[in-house]
Amino acid sequence: MNTDIKICGIMDNDVIDVLNKYRPEYIGFVFAQSRRMVTPARAKELAKLLHPDIKRVGVFVNESVERMISIRQWVGLDVMQLHGSESIALVNRLGGIIWKALPGKVDSMVLVQKYLPYVDKIVLDSMTPQKPGGTSQTFDWRLIDSTAFCEHLVLAGGLHAGNIKKAMHALRPSVVDISSGVETDGKKDPEKIRICIEEVRREP
Repeated sequence: MNTDIKICGIMDNDVIDVLNKYRPEYIGFVFAQSRRMVTPARAKELAKLLHPDIKRVGVFVNESVERMISIRQWVGLDVMQLHGSESIALVNRLGGIIWKALPGKVDSMVLVQKYLPYVDKIVLDSMTPQKPGGTSQTFDWRLIDSTAFCEHLVLAGGLHAGNIKKAMHALRPSVVDISSGVETDGKKDPEKIRICIEEVRREP
């Protein structure tokens, strides 16, 4: 199974050239409170510089449907990624392509089954109620049986060039979501992005 790549937390022009050259399938703009947060206006500026083949993902936490739809239209987002306690009713109101983030824990499998009929993909991440993503930590991939939903799985949480193949072999996700693992001193590093993308696409 081919694995798509998402580079999340895009904030600066410095990485546009490497993204356009290596073309991860997705990039992520974070609109929730985070050190990687961008304004809709800034996201729109960056989105205009990206190759049109790269899909734009908006990351939100417990935001109103009205604001999310407004940002989606303004920026030109292809995917909405929800990291809060968003209900299925909210997902249905929002419409479009939705990815729902859940903690990478065994007891989250009940929630996976609950949300899966209503969303396009499930994001498993190292998240807590206090920090709904962006922890830079991995979770124990051995605890998760992704057999029934791997084609709908986005794997996140502490992924980098040194562990990403192991993660891919463990869970066979359809998308790997990389953020802190391609940063240096808190900023996206073009060379780390290149190396990580090449590692994902390297033959087993």
